[in-house]
Amino acid sequence: MAGYEITESKNIAFVDFLSRSAFDMFYAIMYGESPCTTDSSIVNPGNIDFVTSSQNAFDLTGQLITNPMDKIFGGDIYRKFKLYMDKTTIFAREKTAGYMSRIMTEVDNDKNETSSSVVVEGSNKCPIAAIKNSFVGRLVNRGELSSNDILSLGTPMLMAGVDTTAYVMSWLYLNLATNPNVQTRLAQELRTVLNGADVTTVEQIQSLTYLKACIRESHRLTPPTPMMIKTLQEDTDVVIDGVRYDIPAGVRVGLNLRGYPMDSRYVDNPQLFLPERFLPDAVLARKGTLSEIALDHPAFADPFGRGKRRCLGSNLAIAEITILAARLIQDYELCLIDPTAKWKPKQKLMLKAHPYPDMKLVRRVWS
Repeated sequence: MAGYEITESKNIAFVDFLSRSAFDMFYAIMYGESPCTTDSSIVNPGNIDFVTSSQNAFDLTGQLITNPMDKIFGGDIYRKFKLYMDKTTIFAREKTAGYMSRIMTEVDNDKNETSSSVVVEGSNKCPIAAIKNSFVGRLVNRGELSSNDILSLGTPMLMAGVDTTAYVMSWLYLNLATNPNVQTRLAQELRTVLNGADVTTVEQIQSLTYLKACIRESHRLTPPTPMMIKTLQEDTDVVIDGVRYDIPAGVRVGLNLRGYPMDSRYVDNPQLFLPERFLPDAVLARKGTLSEIALDHPAFADPFGRGKRRCLGSNLAIAEITILAARLIQDYELCLIDPTAKWKPKQKLMLKAHPYPDMKLVRRVWS
């Protein structure tokens, strides 16, 4: 049985906490160290400025999508967008260059210390430090890309790893906060499977059945990217409601990700947040029905796209979302400060609840 006590505020808006968390996790993969931007006691202003600039650039991207002439005429939206993009580019390039230098120095030092890469049994010295084993470290060690190529990769990767994942997490936690019964069941599953521990293995990720169902249901109900647009590579015949359509190659086709999953003809109570609809027994029960297409078709499964243009970081994003949720929901209950708060989806780079409601974290005390 869990009891609760109110935690002290860190003076960080919850939606900003999610962006910082995404930044910390992706940065650690990129460089082998965490910047700890969620810890207000050791935060680096430069890191916070990067997160804020990335958020602003993504938000302004949405405005440019709906106001394309602003770029042509050099309006205020485009000037601000360029300012924030320049900030993120300089930060990421400097960080990547700095870590590359450190990695190459450590490699040279190791070569001088020993010619063997074998760890002596009983020794506590690892020949590959965390920084050298990071993503950038592996690129450097492989020697397949030039330094300039690695620097060029660092900027878009670091920026893309911040708010894209945060968009997905913002909807997940908003859905959990507004459905306390679901959140309680999720906390109980996490406690049973993990017993207070962190998620550290792929097997643990796969074992968290209800958490996976919550993530999947959050995407069904509140997809951050409600449209999937592809350009056909060849002539295609499509039959919809008995009508055949001949679509020539080169035509752009958009798939409405909210269409079938929100259609009451195929989905029971589509407006409700019900992760149970994605538990194994429910998935098995609708095999061979139209509901299977509306709920279980791969195109509706997640926000990362399909095929060869699927997001390259999808597996990492799923791991980040799972790891943070497992830790956060074991430790805290998420509650809206104002239970009557209202919001609507707003187009930024992706859809985000606007205004995003304030939340409080309430410490779970397990007995």
